[in-house]
Amino acid sequence: MIKVSTMQAERRFIGQICRGAMFFLCVVMTLAGALTSSAQRQFRPLQVDERRDPYPGYYLYAPNSADSIGLMDHSGEIVIKVETGTHANPRVDVEGKLSYFTVITTPTGQTPAFVIRDRNLVAVDTIVPVGSVVADFHEGRIWSDSSFLMLSARYTPMDLSSVRPGGNANATVIEGVIQEIGFDGRLLFQWSSLEHIPVDQTCDDTDLSQAMVDYIHINSVERDRDGNYLVSCRHTDEVIKINRLSGAVMWRLGGSASKGNEFRFLNDTINGFIGFSHQHSAVRSASGTLLVYDNGNLKPDPIQSRVVEYEVDEAAKTVRRIWSYTPSSPMFSPTMGSVKELPSGSLVIGYGSGSGVGSGKSLIVAEEINRTGSADMRLSIIGTRSVAAYRFNKVQFGMTGLWRQISSAGKIAAAVGDSSTNLELDVSRVARPTSLVIEKHHYRPHRIDLTSDGTCSIAPYRWIVRAADSLSLTGSMSILSAGLTYADPSDDYAVYWRAQEGKGAFVRESRASYDADSKGWKLPVLRNGEYALASASCTVPVPVSPADSSTVELSRPTLVYSNVTAATAYEVQVSLDPVFGTVLLQQRVGDTAFVVPVDLPRGARCFWRVRRVREDRFGLWSRPRSFTVRAVSPVLVFPVSGTDTLGVAVTDTLRWRRFPRTSSYVVSVRDALSDEIVLERTTPDTMAALPSG
Repeated sequence: MIKVSTMQAERRFIGQICRGAMFFLCVVMTLAGALTSSAQRQFRPLQVDERRDPYPGYYLYAPNSADSIGLMDHSGEIVIKVETGTHANPRVDVEGKLSYFTVITTPTGQTPAFVIRDRNLVAVDTIVPVGSVVADFHEGRIWSDSSFLMLSARYTPMDLSSVRPGGNANATVIEGVIQEIGFDGRLLFQWSSLEHIPVDQTCDDTDLSQAMVDYIHINSVERDRDGNYLVSCRHTDEVIKINRLSGAVMWRLGGSASKGNEFRFLNDTINGFIGFSHQHSAVRSASGTLLVYDNGNLKPDPIQSRVVEYEVDEAAKTVRRIWSYTPSSPMFSPTMGSVKELPSGSLVIGYGSGSGVGSGKSLIVAEEINRTGSADMRLSIIGTRSVAAYRFNKVQFGMTGLWRQISSAGKIAAAVGDSSTNLELDVSRVARPTSLVIEKHHYRPHRIDLTSDGTCSIAPYRWIVRAADSLSLTGSMSILSAGLTYADPSDDYAVYWRAQEGKGAFVRESRASYDADSKGWKLPVLRNGEYALASASCTVPVPVSPADSSTVELSRPTLVYSNVTAATAYEVQVSLDPVFGTVLLQQRVGDTAFVVPVDLPRGARCFWRVRRVREDRFGLWSRPRSFTVRAVSPVLVFPVSGTDTLGVAVTDTLRWRRFPRTSSYVVSVRDALSDEIVLERTTPDTMAALPSG
């Protein structure tokens, strides 16, 4: 029996022959220059249960996909995707750079490390700890424009039999090590936990009889207002402060289960338990208070995880709870969880392992709440796929957002640093002070259909204008065209608006017009909503041939696409990757038909797209189409299936016909009974001798 199977860029021929025992002959023809298609990225979407007045930005959390980091917008859509491999704890820090924990391959093997990517998602640095320690995913961040701070672990053999009855005499203790490392590789600061906090300070629930003992479990390191370090130590139930120069522990703050607490709690007693337990994310607020995600593991039942805010008097060594928050659906998060304060004063809370499906779990994954306890955003699990994020962050990455308190009339040039939103607001009247949000996103709005309005092209931008008090502001606004590469005013773009972000129908703003002097679309009104630009001119080519998902015979097929308005040329891309992460071919063409100038791999699914070129401006890419170049199997000359499959001598030679433009062949012979490979060879020839014996 002979069959042909296709696997990406390989053509595989399988024939069955007999030589004493039965063997399988497999001749695999590999084309030079063939590329492997990237794995599909699968993300876990979240449901938006509540959306009122969230701070501008995208939600960043992990795990979301096994091999990729995704940033999610206020509609619950993943709008930026970055393929990273195994990863944890992504965050955006100084200069908009993205960092995350991963495992890299080095000459000595697999090494835990942190990778830094720039605004264009290009990997620019890899940080590994200094000395005989191992990077720990719990904390890693850009600390300054010249250094990186990371948490590491040192594995220290210790006799714990005298620390606690039943302690392991041959234990390995995991020591927390904090390092600040210069981008030049120099060690600028190091703090090792065993030099300051002994193992006997661990909480009573730490099992010292185990072979591996995680006695302190540091899970967050923050810069305090005075430049020193605030450190959360989960397994000692403490937040500690470390001097940034000497490394000395300045103070230790903990609840009832802490053995080194130095503070007196003025309140915050629940069922006889004082303070917090097994916490995460100890951070300073803008007002100087201490915010903690209190998991509550060692508290009496019923345990409810919460966010708690303390007023800490470091001189008097007193602490007072001034605020706390428990979600509307109370939960217990045994592990993970986070809290982050936004510049508006609102908080982003991630509920860690408290999220999930089943008894004692909550469908709520994260919330963005204001200090009145109202949710501006609530994100929940969809279906039965749990999402338990170690941390839940909100970042401005790949977008520009502005939040401002408005109390008087005036012009607002909405820019953040050197990033413009392309919006200019002229507030003529303020009825009541209110906050104002302005956002610019670099993709077209979700869930839209403007074709019924005669619209052909939609620019890849969307804008949000939102005053917390929608009736408080009166004025006008402009969308400036400078820098909008994909919205040429000469293509007759018009302004469209809808009242709610991501919901409802867009309507054309009939009062808006393009002003050549100010180079922008002017609107005589200022109102909340989502804005977009669309044109009746068809500026996006439509792929015509080959038909989508078809099979073609020629390895150099002709790609045909529609003509579009005012195109001086077209640019075509071909890839084996559906998201064009790796491009096989990119070429500028002067016609609407393009003959691929190189041989595409037979048996591989190829993706292609095209866009308009107009002088020095590029249009939008078309939607990708795909086709497969028909696979052609190598033809065996000897043995021939059905004719020569019996009595093949061990001295016989396997022979096949040469295939055009093939650099080499892989021959594999497998024993069909033992499944043992008895011959595997790569050869440029069209013959291979069978193994003897």
